[in-house]
Amino acid sequence: MTPQSARTGDTIVIFGCKVNRARSVAFGGHPAESFTVLSDNVILAVVPSGTGTVPVTVTTPPAPATPCASPTPDRESR
Repeated sequence: MTPQSARTGDTIVIFGCKVNRARSVAFGGHPAESFTVLSDNVILAVVPSGTGTVPVTVTTPPAPATPCASPTPDRESR
């Protein structure tokens, strides 16, 4: 997540595995003011009022257990 801290109304970036199916985003149990899925691995969420230092939770529907793709390191051509 970036930034590591934010205020009410700020937009944060959440990185995760397969978050494109998000049903909700919550800050310590308080729903995000809004959220937008940008890709399979990135969400933008707006911090709601009434929260302090709290965990951020992304809720997705159940899915088959499939691994997330790992980044492939750059390889030099020889």
